[in-house]
Formats: sequence, C-alpha cells, structure tokens
Amino acid sequence: MEADVRMLISGIAFSGNSVIASAFIDTSQLSENLTVLRKLSRQYWDKEAIFMDIVKLIESIRETRNLFIHGIWQPGNFNEQNGFATVTDLKTKYEKEKTKRTWVHSQTLQFSISDFQNILNSTNSASGKIRKLCELLEMENNDMQFGQGGLTASSEPVLIPIPKYDESENEE
Repeated sequence: MEADVRMLISGIAFSGNSVIASAFIDTSQLSENLTVLRKLSRQYWDKEAIFMDIVKLIESIRETRNLFIHGIWQPGNFNEQNGFATVTDLKTKYEKEKTKRTWVHSQTLQFSISDFQNILNSTNSASGKIRKLCELLEMENNDMQFGQGGLTASSEPVLIPIPKYDESENEE
C-alpha cells in the first residue's frame, strides 16, 4: 500500500521518472506522503474526493500499521480456537482524564486472525482505489505514467507455524 502511494505521487509529480522520484520520495514517511497527496488533490478538482477517500482510508489504519511494523510480537496461540498473537506498543502515550493524567507505555494488545483480515482488507481496498485513480489520471493525461507500485494484489492471511523458543537449548 505504501509503495502504491509512492507510485501515485511519482506518476503525478515526476511523470513516472523513477530515478528523480526516488531521489525525492524514497525516504519519505507515510504520513508525509499523505500530506503530499492532500496537496496534489487540489490540482484535480473533479477527483479530489477520490484522493481524500484514499487518504482517509489509509489514515484510519496508519496507527495500527505502525504498531505492526514497530511493535514487539509474541506468537500467541493461533493454533487454538479464537487464538491470537500479542504485540507490545513501544510508544509512550499521554492520557488525560478528568481526575488524572498519566503516561502509558509498553501496552500489550491482542490481534486475532479476523483482526488481521480486517486490516488486510483495508490495505487491499486502499491499493485498489489507488490503482483506479492511476488509471483515471493516465486516461486523461498521456504524459502521466505510474509504472509499478506495490504488490497491489489481494492477499489472505496465512498461518505460519513459529516454533516455540526453548531457553534450555541455550543454557550451557
């Protein structure tokens, strides 16, 4: 999905010139690229709603995506009914309530297979919308070329057995 966002920006801003686009957007963060998409959308009044739909969809899963990438995972018990994996969020968050204010860190969250499927459905939806927008823009402007984006293929979560870590093997 993130590669698809970069492909969209590259096609609009750099006419698909991958070397120039690479110099400007390879190290950019997803949040920066969403800001760029908001700005670019203003040039396409008739498609601005499509751009904003894509941005809002990606923003709705961005925090979870970051947690998946940067969190610390434990395999959990996917092999059991209603199984799940756990991930520890390394970010420290400020929480404010009426009677107290606290800093919370190292929260552990659980994700089931259906949670993974829902997130995957959202990312596949965002990639599909980006593809359709690229097609629309290419049809209207022959100079625009979008090339290859991310995988842009619908996927299904697959259970991969992860062997349990046995501490006794490392004791000597």
